[in-house]
Amino acid sequence: MRTVDGGPSAGPTDARALARWEALPVGVRERVDGELLRGRYVHAVGLLREAEGSGVGEGRQLLEARHRQLRPAPPDPLADAEALTGRVAAALGVPFRSRAEQSGAGRPRAERP
Repeated sequence: MRTVDGGPSAGPTDARALARWEALPVGVRERVDGELLRGRYVHAVGLLREAEGSGVGEGRQLLEARHRQLRPAPPDPLADAEALTGRVAAALGVPFRSRAEQSGAGRPRAERP
């Protein structure tokens, strides 16, 4: 399971937690989102406990799932750098081959006789 600090993702647990999220009143969801975006997770858990009477563990699961929605994983900086390099090369009219093209990735291997 991906935690608030960035571990791996959960899957089905997220779906159950997010269904609980949708059942909360809009005002509570807005206040909890505000606390999450400020990094105030303890306050966010407290708001959930007030609103739905959940335990700390259940509240934590819901907040982790919601946090993943609010802050998706950052893009791969190497992929972005390579894409930017390709765009600059194209603008300058310079030939550019990506690392995948240079290594032959994606090309079928020649069959041996």
